[in-house]
Amino acid sequence: MLAQASARRQVIGNNKPDPDLKVRAALDRAAARIAGQFDSQPQVEASIRTTIGNAYLDLGLDLPAGQQLKKALDLDRRAFGAEHPNTLNAETLLGKVYAMQGKRAEAAAIAQQVLDARRRTVGSDHPDTILALSDLAVVQGALGKSADAEKLAQ
Repeated sequence: MLAQASARRQVIGNNKPDPDLKVRAALDRAAARIAGQFDSQPQVEASIRTTIGNAYLDLGLDLPAGQQLKKALDLDRRAFGAEHPNTLNAETLLGKVYAMQGKRAEAAAIAQQVLDARRRTVGSDHPDTILALSDLAVVQGALGKSADAEKLAQ
């Protein structure tokens, strides 16, 4: 999907290549073209949408990030279940989008849910669980619950 950033792919259909193609434009093109391309492979679509959503998030573009991550999360839940690592990864990223948007209560709910699922599936000492714990501590701190955040951080 993102291969269209290459000059060769851009000239398909006699278009002139854009040497100044921006990451945002490439992401927008990929996001627009993904619908219907992987109907028989929802796991592939979910993975691509998660990648696109994460790239938007890295650019500080919360609205398109949220759109892609919500779709990815829905696909992951249907394909893998609520506690699969792919599902939890997409959910974690969506929580970061909510935090970026100032929706701290929603971000905290997601962070707690992911933490609980990580503890059940991989245990308390797993690196993914520790990262989920850190995410929840950050959100709790942003909510003004410094005592809870400090307890989680310890």
